[in-house]
Amino acid sequence: MRQGKQRKEARGSVLVLALVFLLVVGVLAMTGMENAVLETRMVAGSSIQEAVLSNAEQGLKLAERAIIAEVADGQLLDIRDRDLFYPVEGAGAIDPVSGDWSTIPVTGRDSARGIEYVIQYAGQVSIPAAEGTGSSLLMGSQESTDAGMAHLFLITSRAELNGTMRLVQSVYVSATAP
Repeated sequence: MRQGKQRKEARGSVLVLALVFLLVVGVLAMTGMENAVLETRMVAGSSIQEAVLSNAEQGLKLAERAIIAEVADGQLLDIRDRDLFYPVEGAGAIDPVSGDWSTIPVTGRDSARGIEYVIQYAGQVSIPAAEGTGSSLLMGSQESTDAGMAHLFLITSRAELNGTMRLVQSVYVSATAP
């Protein structure tokens, strides 16, 4: 009789031990699953950031094409003519970095990709020759009256995707007068 009681106790202790082991394995599985979910969210967030940055950079390329087209047509820049150009300073200047884009009257757009851009014309500046290196940063032909002069454009592009927004800027330099 005593042997039967010991067997039942041994079976009971094995059962308790098996339940404790099952509980530990379950907790480890839950922790692993939480980590996997967290890593999945981090990867998704990172891919969204990359997509938004790529779209914002595409906005810079669209703006560069707009500048090239505007410079090539030979007409003076005029925002009233729905050109996308704003002055950097003075009357009509905008602040696309800290300003509200809904107040900017004219922006370039690619609505399908959530891209918007503005172009600011900074005017003509002189670019001196590099000293002592034998190289030159001169723009335009040497016979041109504009030799050593450059026309600066500041491009600001904004892209938005799933509530994530990126703002990037670039400077575009043209030897040809707008």
